[in-house]
Amino acid sequence: MRKLFFSLIFGLFAISLQAQVMIDFDNFSRYRNVRMKLTLVDSQSKEPIEFASVYLIPQNDTIITQFAMSDAKGKVEIKDIVAGKYQVNAELLGYKSYQKIHNLNDYMNDLGVIEMEEDTEFIDAATITAIGNAVTIKKDTIIYNASSFRVGNNDMLGDLLKKMPGMEVAEDGTVTVNGEKVDKITVGGKTFFFNDPAMAVKNLPAKVVDKIKVVDKKKDEAEFSGISTNADKEKVMDLEFKEEYKQGWFGNLKAGGGVPLRDKDDNEMSGEMKGLFNISGLAAAYSDKDQVTIIANGRNVDDYSSGMVTVYNNDQDEFNGRMGLSTSAQAGVNYNTERLKGLESTANISYNFMDKDAREKSHRTSFQADGSTLDTDGSYTGRGRDNKVSGSIELKNKNRDKYLFALNAALSYSTKDRSEHNNSTTKSADRILNSTQAHSTSHSGLINTGIDLGFGIKNLGKEKRSLSFNSYFSLTDSKGNSTDYSQTILGSDTDVRNLLYDNKGNSYYGSAELAYAEPLGQRWALQATVSSNISGTINDKAAFDGSYDAANDYYSSYVNTKSTNFTERLLAQYEKDQFKAVAGLQIDQQQDEQYSSSLGVENRTGKGEWTVNFAPYADIEWNMDNTSLSFYAQGFTDTPTGTRVSPALNISNPVQISVGNVYLKTAYQQYMGLNFNHNNPKNFSNISVHAGSQLGTNQVVYASWFDENGVRYAIPVNSEAPSFSVQSYIYYRTPLNKKKTLNLTVSGNINYTENTNYQAKGHLPGLDKENFDYNETMEWFWGNASGNKFYSGESGFGKSLTNTFTYAFGSTFDYKIGGFSFDLGAYFNNSISKYSLDKTANNNIWSNSVNGGILWNNEKGWEIKTNANYNFYKGYSNGYGTPEFVWNFKLSKEVKAVTFSLSVNDILNQRKSSYGQMRQTSAEYVQDSYYNTIGRYILFGLSFNFGKMNAANQDKARSAMWHMLY
Repeated sequence: MRKLFFSLIFGLFAISLQAQVMIDFDNFSRYRNVRMKLTLVDSQSKEPIEFASVYLIPQNDTIITQFAMSDAKGKVEIKDIVAGKYQVNAELLGYKSYQKIHNLNDYMNDLGVIEMEEDTEFIDAATITAIGNAVTIKKDTIIYNASSFRVGNNDMLGDLLKKMPGMEVAEDGTVTVNGEKVDKITVGGKTFFFNDPAMAVKNLPAKVVDKIKVVDKKKDEAEFSGISTNADKEKVMDLEFKEEYKQGWFGNLKAGGGVPLRDKDDNEMSGEMKGLFNISGLAAAYSDKDQVTIIANGRNVDDYSSGMVTVYNNDQDEFNGRMGLSTSAQAGVNYNTERLKGLESTANISYNFMDKDAREKSHRTSFQADGSTLDTDGSYTGRGRDNKVSGSIELKNKNRDKYLFALNAALSYSTKDRSEHNNSTTKSADRILNSTQAHSTSHSGLINTGIDLGFGIKNLGKEKRSLSFNSYFSLTDSKGNSTDYSQTILGSDTDVRNLLYDNKGNSYYGSAELAYAEPLGQRWALQATVSSNISGTINDKAAFDGSYDAANDYYSSYVNTKSTNFTERLLAQYEKDQFKAVAGLQIDQQQDEQYSSSLGVENRTGKGEWTVNFAPYADIEWNMDNTSLSFYAQGFTDTPTGTRVSPALNISNPVQISVGNVYLKTAYQQYMGLNFNHNNPKNFSNISVHAGSQLGTNQVVYASWFDENGVRYAIPVNSEAPSFSVQSYIYYRTPLNKKKTLNLTVSGNINYTENTNYQAKGHLPGLDKENFDYNETMEWFWGNASGNKFYSGESGFGKSLTNTFTYAFGSTFDYKIGGFSFDLGAYFNNSISKYSLDKTANNNIWSNSVNGGILWNNEKGWEIKTNANYNFYKGYSNGYGTPEFVWNFKLSKEVKAVTFSLSVNDILNQRKSSYGQMRQTSAEYVQDSYYNTIGRYILFGLSFNFGKMNAANQDKARSAMWHMLY
């Protein structure tokens, strides 16, 4: 008995130490478990208060021991309470907190009705936060307030970005802000999957984001030296999480499944998908020193979008650029840490898979020099499968007052498989000139590695004097094989082609830059930079007839290109307060060597031939609290590589044949740009303006011609005349009422382009596919190394000056009231093209859209989302440009941490193409196209939030606040 007594005393003493509250032993023995109940009502309306948080803290302690939420009648009951004195707390956004000490000793402790008072100061502050300035300009940073844009509870970052003015999100996950592409997305300033914005856009939940900052961030070396131009910047989008997600862990799991609901007369453009699915998961853990994010997903449809899925992929080829329906999968881990002393470290590894079904139906009208036209009806089907595994690591020193160290290394391996079919028929009047059926397959494997290293030292005997060095090297190696089979009917003749290819290739790129900065007083500085880069590409293509029975030298080729560049730049910088100006001169010297071999004939060009370009450099920045203005001017070179210089015929499409030009020269472009941003913090309006121009020399264009059978041939050439273009973009957003619940967003752009193309003045003979001789062809087409026959017109080509004027205008109204959010908008685009050589090719097309959407949710977890788009066109070919009315609908219900949803997309089954109907224009043809789409489909979904995202009650409280504010 004595042992039992002392054991009880010891246990009670331990409990008292842990809870930091003394419990009376007699009461404890009498009431081991007690209960408490209460009812919460509004002090003014006496209406019950739902979803309020009620929790207990023992007197003289800070630890919460019990927690509950009020129900629809405002009632709360908490069981299994250790008897004693507690501070009873009741809280809800928009109400003053209730706090009072109660002695909970009875078996049932009824605290009765508790009246809660509205917190008017909080509501005013919350109104400013939630519906305040949606977009703010602070110096060179645009800040978007995420809480100003209502999205669904289970929407992703991409859905949030699409709501924000000036932002566009492409299907592949690329993001543009005011017409400029975002290079990188970071989280809290830390790298997130390096240069793959789609990993964040498609996988991060919108609900965790508080603010989005878009800034033209200086690169490491430029930030270290303090001297920079526009070329030393990258556009970075930084995501700032809400406070509750900056520490701890959170995640979600989503799964959806459904089927297409097509009409019986749907044609082959609808795609092959029978079962639809969308599965994704995210888990993230964040602390002061570590950030870990794990992502995995697989899908062949998006939950609520255009009905098309693509995967962001840096390894672009012709098929990757095609539109189509995709089955994709991603998995990746991203880890940021500051545990290595003095370093910020990032590592990630990811896997990407894509299987795409791409289909196209097109009509092309080609314009002839004699005024006649050729009409080509074509169809394309392609299937491609990509696998890619990649990993990266980044190390940076945190304290850069005196030293700079930055290392970034990446390695990837990818495979690509393709199967493509082309069918076409070309007519002149009612006469069929040619028809073809072509099929090709290919398989390739590619390994790519790159390493970027930078370091520097500052305050070398003088404050702000610095010396920095940066180097980069990459190596790519690829191997594969392919087949080309075609059957072409030309008049009464039939041409059958059956070729196999072994393809090998590799490329390298290396660069080094040394920069020295010398301060001149407090405001002036000079920087001298010398840099060099070398690059090379080898493409070895061996062709065989049939089943590798015999080599086919006519379609075999070997191309080896080398490029060497030296650049010297001298900059002067002046900086005072919010103003900075940089001006200088850049000199580029470049040599491009090309060696090619085909049919045993060798060609060497460019050796010892240097191109020198002088370009002014300018960069002006002026920043105030609410206004930023910048101007820049800079130049770039463009070295021709790949198929543009290959001496072998490209006959993948037998009626559209091309061959490279080994005499191509390096092109050069001079850019100028102006950016202006301003916001008014008093009325919450903001405006952004972007204007730019480009002047190009030696631009690569194509010279094309048709033979008597309507077969098109093309060879790339350098344009003699300079190209010129100007672009302008503007958007303006302003509230239209005092509560800032009704807003207007207006955007528009005007673009003008002038360039020179080359077309045959009449029908010319085609290239001899059976006995092709590259040297003989170039002797007829080009002449000497300078192209004397071509540019003089002796070979039969004339200049066609092309002028294209495009303007677009769009406006959107958005309105919030209670649980509703409405938006209504319209968009109009007109493109006018004129050609000097053949005015019958002039065209004038319109692409227009009227759209609207409704989002409604309430504190009980119900949500309805619907939108509709009416697209209409003018100026398209017969059978194309038909109007579309696309209507989507989604219903969801949140039950604690689980959300159930039902989506129906394209309810009326009118979508012709997920990307909108497409028109391509040039000096010699216009082409209208449709692309495959899923069409109408239904999708059932289920999502589960865990960790800190398991906050259904928090979401309901936030929804209740929205109702109060509006």
